[in-house]
Amino acid sequence: MTRFLVKLSLVSSLVLLAFVGTGCGNADDDVAVTCAPGTFRIVGSIDDMSIDVTQQAAGALDQINGGEFRSLSVPEFLPDTYADLDVMWPLLIPDGATSSATATLKMPTSPYPTDVFCAGAGTTVHIASDPNGQITFHLASLTSGDGCATPRRGTLDACSRNAPN
Repeated sequence: MTRFLVKLSLVSSLVLLAFVGTGCGNADDDVAVTCAPGTFRIVGSIDDMSIDVTQQAAGALDQINGGEFRSLSVPEFLPDTYADLDVMWPLLIPDGATSSATATLKMPTSPYPTDVFCAGAGTTVHIASDPNGQITFHLASLTSGDGCATPRRGTLDACSRNAPN
């Protein structure tokens, strides 16, 4: 009887741990930045300067032969003050998944209006599992300057959410 109770207790503990490990909600619950419908946003810091840019969502997502997101799909029709983020990743990302990526970024209304930044190792993109959800980006290993050879301190998080149909 004691052996049965020990086994029952062990199985119950494993089942409880399995439920606790799954958590509630989905991967979007853990994102560092959120976007209201119809917006694109970048927050974080570069070299101890705070960055917080919000603008109208005007981007395009393409997942053919890898993937690319452009925050400005038709820049000639948008204000020249809009931030321009271009993120690329090697393979198709299914809904609800995350992939490594690389990126370039220009932010005319930031403390660095003329700099072009590159993001490398540690940069990720997450495609929401909800079709009305947001695409989120974590930009790490920031560099700028000629050939993106100058290391910069800090990280940025960005998101884009289209307006609901």
